[in-house]
Amino acid sequence: MITRQPTIPHPLLDKIAADFRLKNDYQLARFLGVGASVLSKLRTAHANGGMYKGSKYRLSGDVILAIHEKTGMSVAQIKALAGQA
Repeated sequence: MITRQPTIPHPLLDKIAADFRLKNDYQLARFLGVGASVLSKLRTAHANGGMYKGSKYRLSGDVILAIHEKTGMSVAQIKALAGQA
C-alpha cells in the first residue's frame, strides 16, 4: 500500500493548479516546465515560515518567468502570492 504525503498549502501553486485543473504537483511541474523538486521546496519553505534548510527559499527568475508565460499572471501577482512582494 502506498501512502501519499498530504500536500502542503501554497497560495501561488494552489491557484495555478486550480485555474488549470491540474490534479497534483507532478502535473503542475510538467505544465510549468520545472522540476518537481522546485515545487516541493517551495511548499516546504512556505510551511516552515519561509525557511528551507536554514535559508530562505525564493522563486528564481526562471520560475517566475515560466509561471508568467504559462498563466499570463503578472510578475507582481506571482510575487505577492509567493510571499515575495
